[in-house]
Amino acid sequence: MPVSQMHPKTPWRYEIPAWGLAALIFVAAFPGSLLLPASVSWENGPIENAQAATLAAAAVLAFVLGRRTSTATRFLWFGAAIVWAILVGRELSWGAVFLDPVQMTDHGPTFSSSLLWYRPAVTPVVAMAGALAVAMIAWSRPVRITRKLGKKRGGPVRDILGFAAAMLISTAAEDHMGLSLSFWPGDLQILEEMVELSAYLFLFSGQAIVVRGLRDG
Repeated sequence: MPVSQMHPKTPWRYEIPAWGLAALIFVAAFPGSLLLPASVSWENGPIENAQAATLAAAAVLAFVLGRRTSTATRFLWFGAAIVWAILVGRELSWGAVFLDPVQMTDHGPTFSSSLLWYRPAVTPVVAMAGALAVAMIAWSRPVRITRKLGKKRGGPVRDILGFAAAMLISTAAEDHMGLSLSFWPGDLQILEEMVELSAYLFLFSGQAIVVRGLRDG
């Protein structure tokens, strides 16, 4: 069934709670970095697990959308599902987080993907999957989709801005690209992980808005 013909009560109207949760976590990241214990931001901790769960949920939903869509737009969703899946793999260090940690530091346990027996295959597989995702998204005629969303004002502009702001703060929290939040007295690892979680939720919400825009269009 094409997305545009979905029943109006299908469960794709999750963009409002997802955006609200993303905004709440974004705002709470600064006081959270002052009040929460450092362990919440450790590898395999609650924030990291929430990030992986958000990415996995988005991947599943994108795949379901691809299965339910009969037009060229289905390639957009299948491509997006692959991208989400790659991000899940990256978040889980390609499976290394399921191994015993190699060491324990002040920032929590450290895992190494070099211990994975299939580690040499990860890079070429991810590269091929990424190329396939790009090809699928290109085949879905993204310019046409963008124009349709623009005409209906169904684009995820708010979510893109939220994602950009979250990633900017995440980058600064890690002292990358000449940006720094070293003046902030809170735990920068907690801050970085919380805003990264909000960034993923903004993308999750953005995907839902695209679905709604295409359906309404």
